[in-house]
Amino acid sequence: MKIEPNDDMGGAVLNCAVRYSLGRASYMPGLVMDEIRPMLAGLTAKTLSCMERDIREWMADAGNQKNPYWEEWGGFLKLIREQLEKQKNAATPGEDDRIDFMIFSKRMALAKAFEKWADENGVAKTPASVVTFLYGYGVLDVQAAFRIIEQHGEDEG
Repeated sequence: MKIEPNDDMGGAVLNCAVRYSLGRASYMPGLVMDEIRPMLAGLTAKTLSCMERDIREWMADAGNQKNPYWEEWGGFLKLIREQLEKQKNAATPGEDDRIDFMIFSKRMALAKAFEKWADENGVAKTPASVVTFLYGYGVLDVQAAFRIIEQHGEDEG
């Protein structure tokens, strides 16, 4: 199979390679990153977003910091984020509208799932129960939440 730019099927194969390589201490992580690095500019936002999420989640586990490829994965993650930012800045208005609609649709689906969960469990629909719901299903990235609190939290003193 030849990986072509803007090909989500090829991107899925690359994401499988990244997932397989995360946590390995063999030659595989270096090989995968070296092969994918020159392709980053041609990958879709969907492919890049999946890679970004997988690597970010793996790096959020403090136990993985002992992996010999920890720093290389961090550098690779930075390149992926830079490429995503470039694509975001270069997106045409039609693409932005489509992406905004997709995000809105996902948020609405998540809100409906929360409401159903709250109703089924007799839970009041409060901000605290939203956090409980998201955390319970593994949707909440605790490390990201702490970073947001640090960046946007109000000083209490």
